[in-house]
Amino acid sequence: MATTKIYLRKSALNKNGLAPLRIRLKHEDKTKEITLPGARVAPEKWDETKERVIGNKMLSHRIQAKKLEYQAAINQAEALGI
Repeated sequence: MATTKIYLRKSALNKNGLAPLRIRLKHEDKTKEITLPGARVAPEKWDETKERVIGNKMLSHRIQAKKLEYQAAINQAEALGI
């Protein structure tokens, strides 16, 4: 079973107080983390339970689309037995 999770890397705040968003991909015993390009969010604007940005629907949609893209790739790899 493969999973994807988006989280805020609070330990890497920039000068403006924004933290990068990362996506964690897990498949069997392998884990890979990828920083989402151009996705920096203030920690108080990140809803961790829903994996959404509060007050920015475009960024939330972009993040969810990226998550679905990675999930589809993992599912395809599982189906092919990779």
